[in-house]
Amino acid sequence: MLIAPIRTHGKDLLPAGFVVRGTVANPTPAHKRLNHSVLWLDFGDLVGKANHSAAFHARVLRVDNGRESVDSDGVIHGLRPLPRRPGEVEDILLLAAAAHPAVLASLELGRFIVAEEEKPRITYEKGVELWLTLTAPLRITSVPEPETSRQPAALPASKDLEALVNSLPLRTATPREVPSDLINVLFLGSEEAITNAFKQAGWLPAQHLDIKTEAKTFLAVADHHSYREGPVSSLMINGQLPQLVFEKETNTFAKRHHIRIWRQPATFQGMPVWIGAGTHDIRIDFSRKERTFSHGVDGDIDREREKIENDLIFTGAVAASGLIARPGAPRSFQNATGDHLETDGAIAALCFKPVLP
Repeated sequence: MLIAPIRTHGKDLLPAGFVVRGTVANPTPAHKRLNHSVLWLDFGDLVGKANHSAAFHARVLRVDNGRESVDSDGVIHGLRPLPRRPGEVEDILLLAAAAHPAVLASLELGRFIVAEEEKPRITYEKGVELWLTLTAPLRITSVPEPETSRQPAALPASKDLEALVNSLPLRTATPREVPSDLINVLFLGSEEAITNAFKQAGWLPAQHLDIKTEAKTFLAVADHHSYREGPVSSLMINGQLPQLVFEKETNTFAKRHHIRIWRQPATFQGMPVWIGAGTHDIRIDFSRKERTFSHGVDGDIDREREKIENDLIFTGAVAASGLIARPGAPRSFQNATGDHLETDGAIAALCFKPVLP
């Protein structure tokens, strides 16, 4: 499925909702000689309303949050043979390292290599997201309409909405009050509506950060696998931890979409008000000075704001949406871990449909 509209110069060329159809291509002899798995997808057709289709020739550009790489021909390359999972003794050391950062700083993952497995398979579960690039022109005039339109209404601008946005906090902070992520999403609706929408969009609630989940996080990094409900670091608004945290991974803990969400005391037209800070983790950074590791963040945080907006709109749970300018928001700044972030300063506002009993 095409889960986000294709836009250029602020104009939607293709709305979300089309079926993108393709096949698994046979690997070449050269690919078969590699010591890692490959996957080659050939697209295809764009299928819309009443099963009408248009030729759609494209290749894979990247796998969203995937641990695999993609070459210039669109072939997905899996990991090379991985070290075997650490044994019982090494597990104890890794657990200790996760619980005590001073131990973690002295360890190198490479010392736990004991043997090599056969080449890891490329396995994607339902919901994996691919970025595609056209390999031949797509004639827009011949493309049919999608089966179901999910485009919400435009959120009406008003002085009351502008006043609400201007009253909201701009940034999160660490427990030590170091400024960090930007508040870039506004939700209007019930907790149930928000939770249901994220669930339908394939986002999972994050587990709380404690010694147990910190240890599982370290093992996910050591073993090159995902931890789809992994905890996030503690960020606060007015000294309060977020009430809701959602994240979306594919097959590696090193990359994930995630958002922290806080309930606000205000209401808008009788609806609860929530604010969120969304960022995209794209790598693992290890700090010997801090004796721990953290995620590195994509500096273009407006892309993550758009990702969250598109994912939730695609579920059909959003009644109205819009971008609201904030002249007082920073345009270029650093988060608490030193990542440089860029934004246009606007906040995405989404009004959710009521949840039917």
